[in-house]
Amino acid sequence: MLNLAWGWDFDGTDRVIDGHIKKLRRALGPHADCIKTVVKRGYKLEVDGDENQV
Repeated sequence: MLNLAWGWDFDGTDRVIDGHIKKLRRALGPHADCIKTVVKRGYKLEVDGDENQV
């Protein structure tokens, strides 16, 4: 995901995505649970039973 968002020469850490997910969950309020953590893979979005891996 980092490579797609910022490219191979990104000079940050992989925790940057975690920070953005945290902010997104906070903004979603009661719907924050639609963003699921997938261990060793990343995140996925579940909306009305639909699963979309991010």
